[in-house]
Amino acid sequence: KLGLPLIGLYDSLGARVQEGLDTTRVIGKMFFENSITSGVIPQISAIMGPCIGVAAYCPALTDFIFMVKNTSQMFITSPPVIKAVTGEDVTMEQLGGWKLHAEVSGVADFVADDDADCMARIRKLLSFLPLNCNELPPRTAPTDSPDRMIEDMETVVPREQKKLYNVKDVIVRIVDSGDFFEVKARFAKNIVIGFG
Repeated sequence: KLGLPLIGLYDSLGARVQEGLDTTRVIGKMFFENSITSGVIPQISAIMGPCIGVAAYCPALTDFIFMVKNTSQMFITSPPVIKAVTGEDVTMEQLGGWKLHAEVSGVADFVADDDADCMARIRKLLSFLPLNCNELPPRTAPTDSPDRMIEDMETVVPREQKKLYNVKDVIVRIVDSGDFFEVKARFAKNIVIGFG
């Protein structure tokens, strides 16, 4: 109702089959809320430990997903079930760890070193986002002149069109005070949120 960002901190082994329909009803309500607020308020998920089974669906419906190195996993079916069905031995990390989702599947937008780093990155992301779709993104007064000269730009971007360079080096020089927030988007595309 207030339009404030929704931040979910996930650490769940999922529901047990014995819990039955009550769990399914509650989770269905959560999916519904994620869906109707999509594009209206920013939704951020932080996978702070195992996120297994039905618990993995909610983060997938949100705008931004953070994972923590070496502690986060997100998948629908557990290694014992995989073993029983396919005969394959797989670890939780191989099945849905941070590296898989950040580098292969593209599900994770951000990877943090630890829980404290994850929370700091969420705060940083929020500083770039509007509170809801009816507001403009926050503005800050630039601390560097828009007329500033970027002395080394000719060496950062090579004259030869076929020579590679890192576009992040260009972005840092152009945006205000070199402050930008890189987002690893789904399907391994990169976008940048920032002020320029």
